[in-house]
Amino acid sequence: MGSIRKSLGIAAVLGVAMASSALAQGDDARERLLIKEDAGLASEVGHFPRGAPGTSTGSPIAFGANWGDVYAGASLQAPIRYSNASDGGLTVGMGFANAADIVGIDVGLTALSTVRSGVGNRMGLSAKVHKLFGDNWGVAIGVENIYLNNKPVDGNASVYGVVSKVIDLSNTWMSDFEALTLSAGAGNEDFRLERDVRSGNKTVAPFGSAALRIWDQLSLIVDWPGQDLDVGLSIVPFKDFPLVFTPAIADVTGSAGTYQMPQVVRARFTLGVGMAIKF
Repeated sequence: MGSIRKSLGIAAVLGVAMASSALAQGDDARERLLIKEDAGLASEVGHFPRGAPGTSTGSPIAFGANWGDVYAGASLQAPIRYSNASDGGLTVGMGFANAADIVGIDVGLTALSTVRSGVGNRMGLSAKVHKLFGDNWGVAIGVENIYLNNKPVDGNASVYGVVSKVIDLSNTWMSDFEALTLSAGAGNEDFRLERDVRSGNKTVAPFGSAALRIWDQLSLIVDWPGQDLDVGLSIVPFKDFPLVFTPAIADVTGSAGTYQMPQVVRARFTLGVGMAIKF
């Protein structure tokens, strides 16, 4: 079942640490979309923000780390799908080059299944090449879950492409809010529907997310990582410290966990905690 349940754990870690970068891209939205510099959390335009709320709970977005950006995160699933046990993961990563110039390259190393098998027993590598365009558009291609050791039978890497757009809401009918970040993409392996995973169908499936930035330190997120719907919040609890919490309820619709499985379908709690700095 690795292909079905592992993607949420990895993506939750990376999403918390990286998703907030969508709100720092582009001069036209900087003042509206970033926490003010005197709050200690602002970042330079086109650079990786420290302490902005995230825009995804489980699926990739098109913005990421550039050179000098370093991030770390942890995730928890309670319980994992098909079990009463909980599990989690740890991620560290950094950026190379710059998406505003040519492309940015975001590389993350994840310790998988840390609760059940121990830190370092199963390691995975993820990478993303991302490009920033004008008017807060971004595109990216990436790969997740390249196992470095103890690869499970169904532990194939997932390749994806994604487009993201940050919409400034200041001059719209939704001006009580700050921004809306939309992402849409498609990928194979972990992004496939559960019936395709179990049937061995080599399909490509869509994923996407929408995040409404309610105020400087809070976003509401709806996310489809490929198999079911997640709903969550992304919270920056301290204005002077770049820590981001993203609690969510996964498998809300019950469409995952039902195909040829006798277990009762249930929603699950997930939590991602992440932070990023620039050196």
